[in-house]
Amino acid sequence: MTINYYGTIVIATLDIFSGKHLRDQQYLLKFPGGIFLFDLIQEAEKNKFLVMGLDEFKNGKESVKPAYLVSDMGIGLECCGDKLSPGILWALESPIVSTRFYNSLNKITEKFPITLLWSACNERVSQKSNFEAIFWPNHNYKNKIFEGNKEGIVAVTAYKRHLRLIWIPSKLNLYGIIRAVASMVLHAPRTVWIKFNDPWVHRDNTNNKFNLIKEVGLSTKLDIYGNGWDKTSYFKNSKEMMNVIKKCYKGVINGGVKQKLETISKYKFCICYENIKLNGYITEKIFDAIQSRVIPVYSGAPDIENYVWPCSFINADKFSDVKALVTYINSLSLETCEQILHCGERYLNSDDYSKLSSKNLAKKFINKLKALA
Repeated sequence: MTINYYGTIVIATLDIFSGKHLRDQQYLLKFPGGIFLFDLIQEAEKNKFLVMGLDEFKNGKESVKPAYLVSDMGIGLECCGDKLSPGILWALESPIVSTRFYNSLNKITEKFPITLLWSACNERVSQKSNFEAIFWPNHNYKNKIFEGNKEGIVAVTAYKRHLRLIWIPSKLNLYGIIRAVASMVLHAPRTVWIKFNDPWVHRDNTNNKFNLIKEVGLSTKLDIYGNGWDKTSYFKNSKEMMNVIKKCYKGVINGGVKQKLETISKYKFCICYENIKLNGYITEKIFDAIQSRVIPVYSGAPDIENYVWPCSFINADKFSDVKALVTYINSLSLETCEQILHCGERYLNSDDYSKLSSKNLAKKFINKLKALA
């Protein structure tokens, strides 16, 4: 039977999500946010779009006009021409990690009719592009919840500072100056300029996360999981931090998102610190904790309470300092903890949460593309 397609969607994202992986739900479930790609394809095909990966398009897979590029951070833009038009520009990566992309948003978004990004990005998007805010694509993973005695605090977070092209010292000591100068010598002048002058870089929340981890690690049971924490040379300017990492670091959680949530569920609290403080920049961290029936200790988006019920988490940004925060955490009664957890359960079943679902985001993408076609 011949299908009358609306058009073609070419998905351009990281190489780990090639065309052959885009329909593999189990593979995509291994990655935070990966399930969104599966939901996007399901929604696209339901609405009679032909879907393929950028690699398949490059290899000559037959497409149906009009063909639109759905691009993660501008990937694949060089392939646009007679057979492929720019469609949607989107991204889930942090402005701290992908600084050059976010710094160049105005120029990049001039080429796309639609831009779907964190709400704070509106100030940088070209007026030639139709901007709409999006949120982290959440999914009900139906993970197993640990029902035993929960205690301690967990941090499941990658240490990404070592991945950045330019290292900015938190203190102007000799060690920090040497590291900063080395970064300048090793990397492009434009990147150096961006890292030291872009105001978003200075909303970096990493040091606040370090301070909480150090305070908790010295006084309370803390376990840390994630990539990069074994790079202890990055903590040489803080012996206390090095000792905490050596004591608390448990390695990387293998097995995908479900295994991560099952690990989180064994603890009482979860450190959920975004790596930047921007309106609308709310990633999976707080939702992972709530789904795992663990109390989130959150720091990040100033407007978080517009999207996540305030009764379902501890807002670390409301405390005067890290000592006051840790004192409060340690003072919580069992009754108060249960109230926070119960609020989280109600939130997961609310319309407020469903608006942030992966399926809802997929529908938004397809509706935008249907309007283009």
